[in-house]
Amino acid sequence: MESEVKKNGKKWRKVRIIGAISLLVAGAAFGLIALYMNGWSFVKFITNPTTILVMLVVVAIAVLMFSWKETK
Repeated sequence: MESEVKKNGKKWRKVRIIGAISLLVAGAAFGLIALYMNGWSFVKFITNPTTILVMLVVVAIAVLMFSWKETK
């Protein structure tokens, strides 16, 4: 039988993987919607302050997710 620590570690690993995938999907959806709203102009998309803010928030969430200490 596996110890409780290993089970808990596997559970949190699955949560991190699902979180990372959902973060990527949400970011891609936001990017496509924002590009469409800017007339498919990549320069307008990058220079939009809302886009910059959302990208910073997504990067902060990703860093937070991957900074959690791995249980051994």
